[in-house]
Amino acid sequence: MTDSSERVDEALGLVCNLPSEGRTGRTIAVQVLLRLAVERRESERGVVLVFAVSEDSSKAVLEFVLAERQCCERLSYGIRFEPGTETFSLAIEAPTGNLVAPLKALYAETGQE
Repeated sequence: MTDSSERVDEALGLVCNLPSEGRTGRTIAVQVLLRLAVERRESERGVVLVFAVSEDSSKAVLEFVLAERQCCERLSYGIRFEPGTETFSLAIEAPTGNLVAPLKALYAETGQE
């Protein structure tokens, strides 16, 4: 296991309530989502992913959020479409405290693989 994979597993263990053997599928889902994103940035309490507006990307993001709410229920998810733009964003945030850094690390490390 690489250092990056170990850091992803450690971060997942803090934000996800799935058993470790069930986390591989969620890591893959995050990787797929990150490939669709046209921009990724950190926010004060998490990450913001930006996507080009399309029916496929909109559905993929909504399906991702619905699945994530089951395993990472301590996080909040916000999908925002701004008028007059060709992009929309997904904000994933942790309550302040010990989950913010692992959440940011999860999306930073997963994106590097």
